[in-house]
Amino acid sequence: MKVQLLVILSVFFGLVNFSQANEPAKAVCVVHHLHYAGNYCTAETEIGANESIESACRAVEKCLNDVRCIKTYCNATTIRGGWTLVGYIATTEQDR
Repeated sequence: MKVQLLVILSVFFGLVNFSQANEPAKAVCVVHHLHYAGNYCTAETEIGANESIESACRAVEKCLNDVRCIKTYCNATTIRGGWTLVGYIATTEQDR
């Protein structure tokens, strides 16, 4: 299910450029919350030089689950807590 969702999202948003061999600079994270409109949200985040795509997206999930986090994801939702990371995909600067 998760893989299918990521494939659908990547094709829909045109996020995958299979000809790129460069290290990705950004990631699109897919997070889920039962009370968020549509239940799923895609949030873009930068990937640090020594950071994995998963850890970059885990930071987004952590922020969405922390009432002290002031970063805005998912259309600046105020819902904090109960978010689950369901997938992620790498993008590059050239894809933008």
